[in-house]
Amino acid sequence: MKDEMPLLVDTGRGLTIKWKGLYLASSRAPEESAIRKVKSYKLNASTLYIIPRPLFSYGMQHLYETLPENSFLLLIEPSEAIMAMTGKYFPLHLDKKRCRYVRSIHAEAIIHLIKDLGLWRFRKCELIEINAPWREDSFFTDLKKTFQVELNRYWKNRLILIELGDRWIHNLVQNIKDAKPRALPQWQGPLLICGAGPSLEKCLKEIKKYRDCFRILAVDTALPSLTSRGIKVDGVINLDGQFYNMLDFYHQDDNYLLFSDLTSYAASSRGKNNFFYYTPFTQSEFLEDVQEELQLTEVPAMGSVGLTALHIALQINQGPLILCGLDFSYQLGDSHSKGGIFHQHYLNNQNRLKPDGDLTLSSLKRSPSRLMKNRYTDGLLLSYRQQLQECLKEINTKVYQWNPFYPLENLEILDANSFFKAPPVLSEISSTEQSLERNGTTPQIIEKMQEELDEIIGLWDLFQQGENNKPTLLKKLQRMDYLYLASPFNPPRPQGSPKELTMLIKRARKLNIFLQKYYSPSSVRSTERKAD
Repeated sequence: MKDEMPLLVDTGRGLTIKWKGLYLASSRAPEESAIRKVKSYKLNASTLYIIPRPLFSYGMQHLYETLPENSFLLLIEPSEAIMAMTGKYFPLHLDKKRCRYVRSIHAEAIIHLIKDLGLWRFRKCELIEINAPWREDSFFTDLKKTFQVELNRYWKNRLILIELGDRWIHNLVQNIKDAKPRALPQWQGPLLICGAGPSLEKCLKEIKKYRDCFRILAVDTALPSLTSRGIKVDGVINLDGQFYNMLDFYHQDDNYLLFSDLTSYAASSRGKNNFFYYTPFTQSEFLEDVQEELQLTEVPAMGSVGLTALHIALQINQGPLILCGLDFSYQLGDSHSKGGIFHQHYLNNQNRLKPDGDLTLSSLKRSPSRLMKNRYTDGLLLSYRQQLQECLKEINTKVYQWNPFYPLENLEILDANSFFKAPPVLSEISSTEQSLERNGTTPQIIEKMQEELDEIIGLWDLFQQGENNKPTLLKKLQRMDYLYLASPFNPPRPQGSPKELTMLIKRARKLNIFLQKYYSPSSVRSTERKAD
C-alpha cells in the first residue's frame, strides 16, 4: 500500500512524482520534457486551455507569454495530496485574468468558475497534455465535453438574442401589464403532454377514444392538430415571441388554461385564462428586477416549447406523464403533425404550377443527418432531444411514450388498451390567484424604465451638442442592460465606441416611443373601460 501516497522524486533534471507505481512526469528529465511539449503547441485566440495535472508548472511561463488575446490557461489538479506537494511551484506573478490554478474534482464548480470569467471570451476548448498519465481518469475529457456543450449553448443563445432580443423585450414590457402572480393549478391523474411532431398524428384516434382518461397539456403548435379532430385540451404552453405564433390560436375557443412565457407574443395571450411564467433566458439585472417585482413561476430557459411543457407538467400534475409528439426528429417533408400551421401553410401554397407548395423553401425541408432508417434530425433538434433525456433522468415521476416516432431511451411504450382499462378519477382544476393591486397604473418597473430612457436620451442630446458627459452617459447605460441584450458587441458593455453608442441610443428612442404609446394615460383608461 506504500504506492498509494504520492512520492516526490528528484531526478537531478527536475522534480517528478511517483504514484500508484507510475511516474506522473518523465522519470529522467521532467523539466526538459515538459518544456519541449509546451513549445510544440500553437496557441489560438479565444480558446480555453485546460492543463491536467500541471505538477511543478514546468513550461507555464512559456505558455503564458505566448497566450493570445482572450485565451485562458486553466490548470487543474484533482488530488489534494498532489496539490499540497506542487501548489507552491505555481508562478504567483501570473495574471489571474489570464491564468488560474485550481484543485477540484467537481465539474460543476469548474464550469461556474469559467462562466464567471465570461463565456463570450471563448470559441472553443482544448486540452494541453504536458504530464502523464492522466487519461486513466476520464474527469478531464468529460470536463472538456461538458464545457464545449456549455460553450455551444452560449453561442447559439447569443445568435438567437441578436435576432430576437429586442422583440422579447418589447413583448415583455407589454405582458407585464397583465402578468399577475398566480399559484399554478394542481392536477392529479395521468397527464398527456402533446408536442406537434409527426407521431402526434398517429395517436390522434386513440387520444380521442380515451380522452376521458387523462388531461392534455399541449404545446401551442399542437393545438390546431388536436382541436381539428374534436379533441379538447386542458392546458396550452405558449412560448414563441413572434407574430406567426398567433396562427396557432386562430379559430380556437378559450376553454383551456394558457401558460404563457413573459416574452411570448402579447396578443396571443390577451383575454385568456392565463398563467404567466418567467424564463431567465440570459443574465440580466433588468430581468432579475422584473422577476423580483412580479414573483412569477420560474421555468428553466430550455429553448424548446416541448421541454418547457415537461417542466410545467412536473409542477402542476401529480401522476404519470405520457409523451406524444415530442419527437425532435422527422421524415423529409413531414416535420409536423397534420392540422398544424406548418402543414396548413404547405397545403395552402399548393397549386398546379407548384404541386409541392413551398416545400423547397419552408421549414419542412432541412439539412438532415441520418440517425436511423427514415429518421432525421439536425443539430438544434438533437440538442433538444439530449436535454429531454437529461431531464427524464432527474425526475421520479413515471413517464411513458405513446407511439413514438423515434423512441427515447429507457422509457416504456404506452399500451393504451391495458393502461386505460377504466377511466381514472381526475381532480377538479383549481388555482388560487394572489392579489396584485395596480388600479390601472403603470407597473413600477416600467416607470423606472421610462425614467431611465428619458434620462439617457437627454444625456445623449447634450453629448451631441458638445457637453463632456460621456463618463456619466456610459455609467447610466451600464445599468440599462435591456438595451444591449441583442447587441453584437462583446462584453464588457458598453465600451463607448461611436457605433455602439449610436446603436444603443437608437434602441432607447424606439423603446421609449413604444412605452409612451402603450402605457400612455389614454391607454390605461382604455384598459380600465374594457375591464369594466
